[in-house]
Amino acid sequence: MLERFRGLSRSRRIGFAIWAVLMVLGGVMMVVAWQGRPVAGDCLTGLEEGLTGYPIVECDDPAAVWKVVGDAEGERDDSDLGTCDGQPDGQRINENVGRNSSWEMCVVPHRP
Repeated sequence: MLERFRGLSRSRRIGFAIWAVLMVLGGVMMVVAWQGRPVAGDCLTGLEEGLTGYPIVECDDPAAVWKVVGDAEGERDDSDLGTCDGQPDGQRINENVGRNSSWEMCVVPHRP
């Protein structure tokens, strides 16, 4: 492989190096931008998961609309992990993740 790289013209090696640096920087930016899954105590501006995860904000932010009161992981076939038990205003969000697991959170309207 190294011999093939050395056999490339200078402009192709520079192009490859630029491409490699851009790929690494893109990966780093994705990791830094990912907010991930919220946990109990987090506040959200909405319930739609985007490219960077759920829109987590500080709970004193005026944009905070929801507060996470419970989160849990379970088996893929678990349709209710009990995160909203005892929360009459709770809204349960459940999604399958991976091949054999699910994740769930319970949110309630945030009242600052």
